Amino acid sequence: MNGIFKRVYDGTLTVYDYHSGEALSADDVKKIESEFNNDRTKIGKLSFTEDWYYYPATNTLEKKAKSVTFGFELYNNLGKVYAYKAVFKADLGQ
Repeated sequence: MNGIFKRVYDGTLTVYDYHSGEALSADDVKKIESEFNNDRTKIGKLSFTEDWYYYPATNTLEKKAKSVTFGFELYNNLGKVYAYKAVFKADLGQ
């Protein structure tokens, strides 16, 4: 996970707003990180988009991750996680 953030900040990976699909700048990501106090341990959900391939001749499966969406924890008034807010989507083919 830290590797993805490093690539965002050094400009070698473009990430996208989960809802709009618009590209986010490194400054946008820093602002989002500040929402959860720059504590990446609060990222509690990773959602992957994958392609799966079945090869009947060998009876094997292969999967390739295409993207990952990071979600950070939202807490209720009792301090329990009740949902996750999408941070951004990273295309892994870059």
